[in-house]
Amino acid sequence: MILSTGNNDLTKKGFTLIELLSVIIILSLFVIVSLPSLANTARNFYFRNKVKQVESLLRFIKKLSITEQRTYQVRLNPNTNTLEILKAEMEYSHLKLKKVRDSMLRSRLLGKDVFFKAKSGYAELLNTQSITFNADGSLSHSEFYIYDKNNRGAKFLTTLSGQIILKFL
Repeated sequence: MILSTGNNDLTKKGFTLIELLSVIIILSLFVIVSLPSLANTARNFYFRNKVKQVESLLRFIKKLSITEQRTYQVRLNPNTNTLEILKAEMEYSHLKLKKVRDSMLRSRLLGKDVFFKAKSGYAELLNTQSITFNADGSLSHSEFYIYDKNNRGAKFLTTLSGQIILKFL
């Protein structure tokens, strides 16, 4: 805004205090209105990231079992909210599942605000569910859900043919 006085030909360029304050107030109102939406987007991103980590881990275990020609099992424990990875080894002419000691395949905590839920039935009674990854690429049939405290959900389905299907609810 240009201010000029009648007596001199001096011109001053700049904004008045009222103009600056009104712009600051309008911008702060935009921030206040958009803040809940941004927080919800961040929580949604966190949940989707955790679900994608589980999907990546399952796909990695499948590839590892094919590569090593070895059976692996992933146990989902809703009580402790963990994924435990077990490796099948021959011991005295029978298969035995042992915890994997590799740091890359250690048990994983899902997160404080994200939790497992098994499909209702036998697995829910045992409070655990497992997925077996066979050396030929086939998987045991399994269905489980991951939810967060805001009731966002994702469904995992593994098929006998070796597919790992993820669907956000």
